[in-house]
Amino acid sequence: MSPRWFALGQRLVILNRLESDGALNGAQLLDREPSLPRGTIYTTLRRLKNDGLVTARTRTRKGLPGPPRRYYKITTVGRNAARLGRLINS
Repeated sequence: MSPRWFALGQRLVILNRLESDGALNGAQLLDREPSLPRGTIYTTLRRLKNDGLVTARTRTRKGLPGPPRRYYKITTVGRNAARLGRLINS
């Protein structure tokens, strides 16, 4: 599989997961989709955000140590892209 198709597949996996589960952070996505490569998840999420397919919101973890978490949520455009991807793959 060429890298370009692999990247498209990653994007569709992420969009489908966000559509079914709602807003998730990168670690939650990796837990729920073990097939996603750990080293590229945040790059892929940033590209999805730049393309308008997801939005990102930073949330602080009240009373818990560590940095704030960035949660990603699918947009209407992202939902349409995910549906189109499912149609193409079926």
